[in-house]
Amino acid sequence: MTTEKPPSTAKNEKEEKTNPTHKEKTSGSTAEKAATHEQPQHDAYIRLLAEFENFKKRTQKEQHYWLDRIKERIVSNLLPILDDFGRALSHDTPAQANDQQGVMLLHKKLYQTLEKEGLKTMNVEVGAAFDANLHEALSTLPNQDPTKKDTIAQIVLPGYLLDEKIIRFAQVIVYSS
Repeated sequence: MTTEKPPSTAKNEKEEKTNPTHKEKTSGSTAEKAATHEQPQHDAYIRLLAEFENFKKRTQKEQHYWLDRIKERIVSNLLPILDDFGRALSHDTPAQANDQQGVMLLHKKLYQTLEKEGLKTMNVEVGAAFDANLHEALSTLPNQDPTKKDTIAQIVLPGYLLDEKIIRFAQVIVYSS
């Protein structure tokens, strides 16, 4: 008795004998197709991730910029009050001795609070050379001494720096020739 196999089985055995990696190729080609299909999606994901990181950095820069601008405006608006306290302390009258201690205390607290935010008084001295990058000349005084030409004769209002940036130039009166 001879047993014959169905024709489809004989054909499959023939293919397996002639091409033993037939099954591997079909599964490998599916993996390759999946990899090539995933590559554009992976690239798009990486691009999207980079764009998001750039957005976060740009947003943080903008926040810091606007916070610095707001801080500068607030401190600039408080400088005239600080100047008024200074003027109140410069007038000595015996009847106001107790009041002057209170004004001095308020002036000190306000200045210390502004210092914590980065405010510094510019170091300007009478007799120092006038520098247009640091000083604002309000007027000039005539002078016969040539050594005092373009030097500071009087300080009207001090200058201030906020985080190493000039927010108000020192207002001075300058000797001229």
